[in-house]
Amino acid sequence: CVPHQLIVRTSFTIFPVRTVFRLSLVSTNFHRLTRNQLHDASIIARTQSPIHCLPLKPSMMLSKALRRPSLHRPVASVMKYHIGVRETQLGADALSKQKQQLRTQGASSVNLDTPVFQVFGSNTDIGKTIVSAGICRSAATIAASNGGRIEYIKPLQTGTDDDIPGSFPGDASFIEKHALLKDQKQGDLQCSTLFSWKNPVSPHLAAQMEGYTITDEKLLELLSDKLKAINQVNGAKAADSLVLVETAGGVCSPSASMRFQVDVYRGMRLPVVLVGDGKLGGISTTMSALETLLIRGYDVAAICLIEQDGLDNKAALEPRTSELGIPIFTMNAVPPMPEPLNKWFEEHDKVFADVNKALKSFHKTRLESFKRMEERAEQVFWWPFTQHKKAGGLSMIDSAHGDEFSVYRPDSNTVEPLFDACASWWTQGVGHGNSKMATALAYAAGRYGHVMFPENAHEPALQLSEKLLASVGKGWASRVYYSDDGSTAVEVALKMAFRKYVLDHKLEYGEFMSDEATGSKMVTLAQANCYHGDTLGVMNVAEKSVFNEKQHPWYRPEGVFLKVPTMALRDGEYVVSIDPEIAGSAKTEEKLPSLNAAFDSKRDQSSLANVYRKHVSKMIDETEEKNVRVGSALIEPVLMGSGGMFLVDPLYQRMLVQECRARKIPVIYDEVFSGWWRLGVESARDLLDVDPDIACYAKLLTGGVVPMAATLASEEVFNTFYADSKGEALLHGHSFTAYPMGCAAAVTALDMYEIFNNASGPIKDATRTYWDVNALKELSSRSYIERTFAIGTVACVELASENAGYASTEAAEFIHVLRKNGVYARSLGNVLYMMCSPLTTQDDCSKYLGTLINQIEILQAKKR
Repeated sequence: CVPHQLIVRTSFTIFPVRTVFRLSLVSTNFHRLTRNQLHDASIIARTQSPIHCLPLKPSMMLSKALRRPSLHRPVASVMKYHIGVRETQLGADALSKQKQQLRTQGASSVNLDTPVFQVFGSNTDIGKTIVSAGICRSAATIAASNGGRIEYIKPLQTGTDDDIPGSFPGDASFIEKHALLKDQKQGDLQCSTLFSWKNPVSPHLAAQMEGYTITDEKLLELLSDKLKAINQVNGAKAADSLVLVETAGGVCSPSASMRFQVDVYRGMRLPVVLVGDGKLGGISTTMSALETLLIRGYDVAAICLIEQDGLDNKAALEPRTSELGIPIFTMNAVPPMPEPLNKWFEEHDKVFADVNKALKSFHKTRLESFKRMEERAEQVFWWPFTQHKKAGGLSMIDSAHGDEFSVYRPDSNTVEPLFDACASWWTQGVGHGNSKMATALAYAAGRYGHVMFPENAHEPALQLSEKLLASVGKGWASRVYYSDDGSTAVEVALKMAFRKYVLDHKLEYGEFMSDEATGSKMVTLAQANCYHGDTLGVMNVAEKSVFNEKQHPWYRPEGVFLKVPTMALRDGEYVVSIDPEIAGSAKTEEKLPSLNAAFDSKRDQSSLANVYRKHVSKMIDETEEKNVRVGSALIEPVLMGSGGMFLVDPLYQRMLVQECRARKIPVIYDEVFSGWWRLGVESARDLLDVDPDIACYAKLLTGGVVPMAATLASEEVFNTFYADSKGEALLHGHSFTAYPMGCAAAVTALDMYEIFNNASGPIKDATRTYWDVNALKELSSRSYIERTFAIGTVACVELASENAGYASTEAAEFIHVLRKNGVYARSLGNVLYMMCSPLTTQDDCSKYLGTLINQIEILQAKKR
């Protein structure tokens, strides 16, 4: 067997050559099955004897004749419906493959000078190649008169023509035979197959049986290179040029890796020509295929249907497809073999000409939509955290997949991948365009839509609550309160904490309702440079800064803001920097051998621990001398985000919690940013190894797909609201509290995190990072770098600047250059950061961090 262009040979085969045998068929009916009918058949065996199959009807799938023994372990009987993702029970190899497939592949570059469409089928043996030939035939006729080019590509091909032993003509040969008219030149149409196998079965089976395979990544690389080569050929950019990429089998037929092809090609997101099924039962398979494509974000430009037996499946499909704006084109049944197809194609020339017009119109509309987006965006949008007077460099995002945006570049007329280095404002958890997540959302939307939550229960909310309490809340939390975003979650937490403080200290709320009436005041113990959101209550728990000074006339700082000690790489070493106000007569700097050493609980017995605790105690005492009560403590554990990306010495935060506990001050962890593997562990609480009374989660909670937040609380906190009067209940909420789609997204995300990280077991240290720490150590020694660090999915580089802070424009030039080099980054003033999802590969992180460091050095060299 000679595959086309490339064979990726494996170091082993699932089935050694000696175990691939000939079938001894009892029923000769099998000989009448076409290659397409056998396409998805599964023949799997581990024996050195011939396989004798029982007689089967031609309509039966070959996989029913013989199956591998089940390797399933017992499955829990708890009903989970279809929310979330269960860990495979098929053994270590299957679990490894499941983990690989949880990680969504990245986006791909696509040139739009030439219209490119992908042909998917709603089933096998429904005429994909015949439809492709008709489209190519019509397009070639038009293109021949203006120098255009028509290209047909078959990325994966299985099965050969038995009349030509050893050859691989396949579908490309069929297209060449039927798409060119007698007076047309061969150069008007180019057909190619990228990889093929001889056996007429699904690609994953052919790969097993023949002992060679191709990875999805290599397949996409070959296809991408082929498309780039086409665009460099004369005539490819002509108005009537066209490229068709025909898939193998049905929409969900697997590639050699056993990943559904609809998922394999999603990173390119080529617009689709769906070949429907005109047979009995075809209405259902066509609609299923269409919805499978739509749920993954494909645009379907047209549906082609070869009607059978006068069933008129189009009539049943059209009410829905017309709502979606998808045209349906029908053809009559194909004549039986061996009758030639020339007459059939001639009879359908007008139909295929209409298909080509529809495709051409679709492509034109797509390009026009980009132009309109560029013209209108700045006229109608009011972007958050953006000074519109200085805004520039609009990114037109056509789609997103994996860790990357697909951004339209008008200068090159291409859609290019752009690494989402800010994790879409720190939310990304499972990768953009994750089909498993999309399915979970669609299921919840179809089952519930939205239902109100007070005094009600639904399965997604219950599952999520139990998951939260068994994971980040394990050992301390017993209640889950849902809200819409991180800021609101913290608002809720403050209400909880203040109520508990008032009751624990036998006070009355009225004492603190008006400063003028009693002179009493209740404040929160917080951290300097903190940020907890943009609603008024949490704005008031932050010191004066660019985030609040000119944002609201009612802003009043209602906190005690501690200047916390921070950690970073400076001149190649981990250094804890301690403010002189904290250190007193002690040293203001401590060097650590590693970041992990900072989290060693033995430090709790050090003299520095006493220094820290005394400082916290002093700050509380000085505050309460002024007829002010410290009614809660609110911290971003370990890593402070928007305030400048500061790693806080965990020893200081542990001492803070200890002092608050001694004074019965409720402690809140704002884990909106840090929760769910952002820091390389499930929760920042795992790094501190100290429980809060209340904790807030959002962003990664739902995998970064939809907004939702949860505030977890202990039973003691809950009981402070448990009373006879409704006025003593927690009177807070919003219309979409615990909405089923948000809960389903969160359950699915948490399942994925658990599966993806379970091989490592519980991680109780900070050594796990996705970024190249050695590269950051080296960078920290540069004179133009203030500090660097990496923890979990976060990497940070602060540029040395005389105007440090959020308002600094020091990093603006770097951001602009990075976006031109495939990295969509943002900065916090002079602080550059990069962030990935918990499912991103370390190889990708090393590549993009290398881009960041390289560009910093290039720009600094220019300044010198």
